[in-house]
Amino acid sequence: MAKEKKKSSASKVRLMTFGTLSVVLVLIFFITLFSNLYTLYKVEEEKTKKENEYAVLQDKTDELKTEIIKLKDPEYLAKFARENYSYSKKDEIIIKIDKKEKEEEKENSKALTSTSDFHGEWIIFACVVGFILILAYAFIKSRYKTKEQ
Repeated sequence: MAKEKKKSSASKVRLMTFGTLSVVLVLIFFITLFSNLYTLYKVEEEKTKKENEYAVLQDKTDELKTEIIKLKDPEYLAKFARENYSYSKKDEIIIKIDKKEKEEEKENSKALTSTSDFHGEWIIFACVVGFILILAYAFIKSRYKTKEQ
């Protein structure tokens, strides 16, 4: 009878050791998994931003190429110089319109349409903490059941 109690207490210690070790390894696994998923999300988000920037720059490049072609035309060049650099024909009056209002409107529209930063790290942190609490609750509950028996 005394040997059976020693065996059972030794097996309980072994079970507690390996149980704790396995819980720690599972926690490390999930923390690493969530960390890598978050990093992947951020990389995909950055990739999308860079693709959008590239598309905008491609459009701008196309516009500049067409502008170069247009500037080779003498009539368009004269019109462009009159509009942008206040050149005038003979007996022509120049009226300047303030461009600050247009620039302010563009800035306001950009501020309204800019995307806000996503705080995904808080969601991941909450998931990991919740998972740890669930595991801790299950572990403590199983310990109290074994103590009562």
